[in-house]
Amino acid sequence: MTRTTEEAEIRLQQTMRIVNTWMRQHGLELATAKTEIVMITKRRMRTIVPMQVGLDIVKTKSAAKYLGVILDTRLNFWQQIQSVSEKAANTINRLSMLMANVGGPGPHKRRLIMTAAQSVLLYGAEIWADTLRVEKY
Repeated sequence: MTRTTEEAEIRLQQTMRIVNTWMRQHGLELATAKTEIVMITKRRMRTIVPMQVGLDIVKTKSAAKYLGVILDTRLNFWQQIQSVSEKAANTINRLSMLMANVGGPGPHKRRLIMTAAQSVLLYGAEIWADTLRVEKY
């Protein structure tokens, strides 16, 4: 655990030396242009700072998507909740437009739409679902 951005950058450099050594030994190379850094902290400090990765400078971000889950600097998952909600609403809208307008969708079609939306909503929920206990969210 580090207390300042300078300490975090030193730790990053130490870790990157190890990672780069391993990658070179296995014939791999890090694409720093595709590298994203999110500084996760509960402290009130600047989290958007340039960090040196090898010979390149990478600016930290406020959030990054990892395996379909958006991780932000405070791990409060607000951006994840917003993104998933919007994606589920779009899924419902698109599937609803495919249904015939005559008489509306029957119970089987509604169940199909809701199952699709539920799958979108619950992806990665094991990680971020506790956030929904916060009244604000």
